[in-house]
Amino acid sequence: KRNETWVIVKGIGEFTLDGAVKDVKEGDILYVPALAHHKIKNTGQNDLIFIETQTGESFSEDDIVRIHS
Repeated sequence: KRNETWVIVKGIGEFTLDGAVKDVKEGDILYVPALAHHKIKNTGQNDLIFIETQTGESFSEDDIVRIHS
């Protein structure tokens, strides 16, 4: 029901979007379309901090499905 935009403000990590893996760092902007499988993992020694903004028809999180990998 919503799209997300993540801005990495500190640290380094590994971003996965529908199976495609990308290394991310401070300053990177990531777009997560509605219904996409996505995750982020801290791969550094320090905290990974990002800001998430959402756009779409609903911001309720009752539609989230957690998939463990």
